[in-house]
Amino acid sequence: MDHSFIPLKTVRGLHRGPLCQYIEPYIALVARQGYKPRSIRGQVRLIAALNRLLVQTGRDARDVDPEMTARFLQHSCG
Repeated sequence: MDHSFIPLKTVRGLHRGPLCQYIEPYIALVARQGYKPRSIRGQVRLIAALNRLLVQTGRDARDVDPEMTARFLQHSCG
């Protein structure tokens, strides 16, 4: 499946970090589920922001739990 509608090299925060290995499989999954490219781009931007936070705070993907996710989304999405 072609995911060229999301140039991952241009998404700030996805060139390194604990979530990088999961992003392409995630994009493939949500594309198969019928999400539109614009929606997927928005989701990828949020994942990239979470990835940057993990890198900045020295955390790993294993540290992401429902509480952390809720705090992150509240801060990121207002």
